[in-house]
Amino acid sequence: MKGISGIIAGNKAPVFHYAQRNTKFPEEKVCAQTDRYLIHFDGILLNHPRPEGGNVRFDLLQQLYEQYGACMTAHLKGQYNLVIWDKQAHKVLVANDLLSRRPMYYCLRDSQLIYASSYCDLLSLLSESQGYTPCISEAAVQSMCQSGALFGDQTYLADVFYLDSYQAIVYDEARGTAEIVPIQPEKAQTAQTLDDAIRVFDRLFTAAVQAQFQKNNEYGYLHFMALSGGMDSRACLLKAIACGYDRNITCVNYSQANSIDNTVSQQIAFDHHLDYLFYPMDAAVFMTRLSDALACNECQQSSIGSTGARTIARLLDQTRMGIMHVGLCGGELMGDLITCEGGSRLERVLSRLGIANGARSQAHFSLREYRNHLRACQNFSQMFLDGCETVSPFMDEDVVQFVTGLDPQLLYRRNLYREWMKKMLPNKYPTTMFCGPIDISPARELLNKAADRVMRRIAGTTRRDMNPIDHWLRVHPHLSQACDEEFRLGMDSLRKAGLSEKLLDILQSDWALGPEQRLYTLTAITALKEVFSRFPVVRS
Repeated sequence: MKGISGIIAGNKAPVFHYAQRNTKFPEEKVCAQTDRYLIHFDGILLNHPRPEGGNVRFDLLQQLYEQYGACMTAHLKGQYNLVIWDKQAHKVLVANDLLSRRPMYYCLRDSQLIYASSYCDLLSLLSESQGYTPCISEAAVQSMCQSGALFGDQTYLADVFYLDSYQAIVYDEARGTAEIVPIQPEKAQTAQTLDDAIRVFDRLFTAAVQAQFQKNNEYGYLHFMALSGGMDSRACLLKAIACGYDRNITCVNYSQANSIDNTVSQQIAFDHHLDYLFYPMDAAVFMTRLSDALACNECQQSSIGSTGARTIARLLDQTRMGIMHVGLCGGELMGDLITCEGGSRLERVLSRLGIANGARSQAHFSLREYRNHLRACQNFSQMFLDGCETVSPFMDEDVVQFVTGLDPQLLYRRNLYREWMKKMLPNKYPTTMFCGPIDISPARELLNKAADRVMRRIAGTTRRDMNPIDHWLRVHPHLSQACDEEFRLGMDSLRKAGLSEKLLDILQSDWALGPEQRLYTLTAITALKEVFSRFPVVRS
């Protein structure tokens, strides 16, 4: 077992398991009880300083629970799993951080609540539960095969769920029932104009960066930061430097050796006199590391990036690491999920060119889609979880509340993001997103992208691209053959185990879609084989 897990039933004494996911920030963690409360807490709090005494965190969590109940997570910033057993009230609170960055899985059956912060641990608990027959979730298999990640509360089993953002579970021992409680955070500040939005966002983002760097400093850890050629990690680094954290930062990157991603990030680190650690993802190394990465994130996400993250995590001296600073979910939060629907063709063209009056009333921001991407990003960060915490200021509670409450038109085409960086963090470096500097004009950007597509069409995918799956599979035919053989053996195994023809057809059809879908499909097959290996009977 790793992390927090347990089984609670109304007619039996509850069983609680606690094992730290990593040994970092030991004073932040709680595994203790009194006559009234049992509290398990695994993670870090960024809005409270390092505790000076052994019971400080216990007392804080007890006070917040007594004051706010299940809604206490709205007052704790950080990433964590939490269980509080109120022995006097005969209730158990099972929760994670407000944005569900630390995973928590649960199953409700026969007046029981079975939960675990590890999906495989939950499967182990269920396999020991008498009379339990799992049912494969068709929607989850489709999601993995098509997108390479599981979204929302999906898991591979239909009656097992991922505790979603802004939720907690309260189990009533007397009644033997569990309730999913919605958590409503305090109303966020808003802004009506772009200038106001820049000012407020800069204040909140600065506070988020300072909080995570300060937590590292409190425990004497060095600062390691993932730095790519895009905007997100660059914004985190430049803001940290602007806040005075310009020492003991090591920038890490993994990509193709000759890619723009490597060239740009290396130049940024050089200009700011920072150490730069690069791991080349050449020779299709991402294919050889896939199984290792899937075991680490329990088949919750399949991506080339996660294999690179897992590899470079092993290369780092994790004894000196507390928080790995990253820019996860920056693009999604700052405009990538804005859609512009309806209106005339002219309005749509004007909006794509960045002209302010174009399709103003048709801009939409999908909070549900953002939360799905947030979960996928956190599944990615599991690559580091055994050795350190992975924190992004773009996933700070206050930053998320503010940005998701803005008029989507302010975010369209990353407008707020670009204008904020031009004003607060000006820099000369090109980006992999905009084919040029951040202040490139919309028309110039479109021309550059058009020229780039023409050159790609002429030259084909090359190793200069960051993650050219199709290129490497062509260059290394034995890897493609290995994938084919793994797929064939996996399908044979699932067919013999009794997987339904409908699910077998889903795996077969998605396998044929292309190189990326092949990696996703192999991930789904690996997960399904894990389920069948644990249970004598599986419904699908």
